[in-house]
Amino acid sequence: MRYLILFDLGQKRYAKKLSSRKAAIDYINFCAQKHDDVIRSIVKEEDNSFRVTFDDDTQAKFRIIKSVDGCSLGYYEVDLYKIFSKIRNRILAKKTIEGNKNREQERIRLVKKSFAKKARLNALGLVLVGIACVLGGFATMTLLLAPNDSVWIYVVYMAVVVLGLALTLRGSYQFIWPKKSIEKREKRALDFE
Repeated sequence: MRYLILFDLGQKRYAKKLSSRKAAIDYINFCAQKHDDVIRSIVKEEDNSFRVTFDDDTQAKFRIIKSVDGCSLGYYEVDLYKIFSKIRNRILAKKTIEGNKNREQERIRLVKKSFAKKARLNALGLVLVGIACVLGGFATMTLLLAPNDSVWIYVVYMAVVVLGLALTLRGSYQFIWPKKSIEKREKRALDFE
């Protein structure tokens, strides 16, 4: 008399022939032990029936039955260890892909944060240069134009003041809304790679 391990995994049905019930239980234990890193639980439902839950919430069922004339109808005879290995490889591949995706998202988040910080620092530099131009222009006008009363020097220093105001406004805009600067930095970084 032979014993069969019937393994139901969704719509797929597999079987393994063994010589005794003890050999069948030992084989199930062997398969479970070798793949325990992806098996969440094995629960005994009845005397010869076990339910296996994998890490990805896939459920399967083992049944041990006596068989006189080979495989039961609708079951394919295979090495269940190979089936377990395929399930394990699929689960580990999925975990690896998710881990890589999470690491890539974290890297992108850190890079964008770095780009935003650099864009804001550049904008702050523009603001400071603009304020320096404005203050320098007014100080120079006060010191040099008051005694000389020269129109062309006045025009040059007013141009410096207007340049300073423009730089200050541009830097303030970029500091408050750095999106375009960040996109330019990302584009430069991609072109460089």
